[in-house]
Amino acid sequence: NDEKLYFTYDIGHELADYGNIIDLDEYMIEDIRNIHIHTNDGKERDHMPIYKNDTNWSLLMKALTFLIVNDYKYNIVYEYDLRFCSGDTPEEKVIDYLESIDYVSEKYSNVQE
Repeated sequence: NDEKLYFTYDIGHELADYGNIIDLDEYMIEDIRNIHIHTNDGKERDHMPIYKNDTNWSLLMKALTFLIVNDYKYNIVYEYDLRFCSGDTPEEKVIDYLESIDYVSEKYSNVQE
């Protein structure tokens, strides 16, 4: 019975398609229920994992900081395509996926301190 329409803010696509990662009105944050986070290679490959040497690192942190400062408190989904994860087997690719998420979490925690 909730007539409120919520939406997903896809940081990876905002970055790839528009380049202004925090071009979001603050009043819209209360209507966001999901955030998709991933990176791209600036060309054709999208939904790439975020690694330590990612050229978009500072922009991704800027976006997450902006959302948290503005009281975003819902889901963050790592939207990675396993084809772009490192590894020869599906198991190795999943481990790489999870290690990337751990890295982002650890790095973000260090930024907040």
